[in-house]
Amino acid sequence: MAKKTVPAYNATSDGVTQGLLAGWMTCRQKAAWACQRWCLRRAAIDTTGFGDMAHQALSRLYRQDRVPTDDEVSDVVNDITGKFEAEHLQRAKAADIEKFEILGINLEQVLQAYVRQWESDWAEQAWVETELSFRVNVSGIPLQGKIDGVVKRGTKWWIFETKTRTQIADNMVRQLAIDFQSQVYCLALEAIRGKRAAGVLYNVIRNPGLKPGKGTLGGFAERLRSDISSRPEWYFRRFEVVGNKDDQEKFAANLALVLDEFRRWSEDKSPDMQWRNYAACFSSWFPCDFLDLCTSGSATGYYQRELMFPELEPE
Repeated sequence: MAKKTVPAYNATSDGVTQGLLAGWMTCRQKAAWACQRWCLRRAAIDTTGFGDMAHQALSRLYRQDRVPTDDEVSDVVNDITGKFEAEHLQRAKAADIEKFEILGINLEQVLQAYVRQWESDWAEQAWVETELSFRVNVSGIPLQGKIDGVVKRGTKWWIFETKTRTQIADNMVRQLAIDFQSQVYCLALEAIRGKRAAGVLYNVIRNPGLKPGKGTLGGFAERLRSDISSRPEWYFRRFEVVGNKDDQEKFAANLALVLDEFRRWSEDKSPDMQWRNYAACFSSWFPCDFLDLCTSGSATGYYQRELMFPELEPE
């Protein structure tokens, strides 16, 4: 396995994100690979890539004090996808490059329509923050991340959380009511601003995941644009989940126990602690990103990132 030397992970200094913690709760071996900074290149041109890049783009677009134009949305998407392509796809197969181009078209058309659908966000939404970074100590470990936004309604503050999905079910609100990531964000908001979140406003965006078929990419973009315009409610949904003080306090107590166990795991390097959850090797749609590392030991298609949490770096 081609492996470079990277600094050993230290929970008390490097901290932890909700993503790493969620991976650790699913599979210890998965978390161990992540702590060694392994990443799957292909993940960025699949569903994960659409979500990550949509978040990056919205973070930049919401910084504007007016509604972005289609050209401005295109410029942001092209800058994000262009930087990734230059860094990671120089030696990629032609099929992967084409797949990434299709992802870019999906992202551009969806976000242009998103701005038209929710243009009131720029004119009427009472933003406290359009992005809020946090680093709070829980059980001796810095818990860190970025909240997509915080909005004010009357005297109450709400977390604004964007989710990208290939499917948006009518009963999705029941799943969102116990969303781990948002629970972390509510806890963090109170810790850094002394303000308990009244709830979470979920901003859900559908990832079309469409392909051009035998047509041209230009024709595909037009067809996608037309489809989104004809049924925006299929692509964009918002759900409100009201917070509950007792539930938030129970979550905080539970999280403290989880983080204490995580810290002890991160300090214990024995093989017995890096157990593999074979039931998590495949989800409903995709295999685990680290499946090849686990089964063959091959690092082909992987790279080790320079930073432990590059997603937390300022743009």
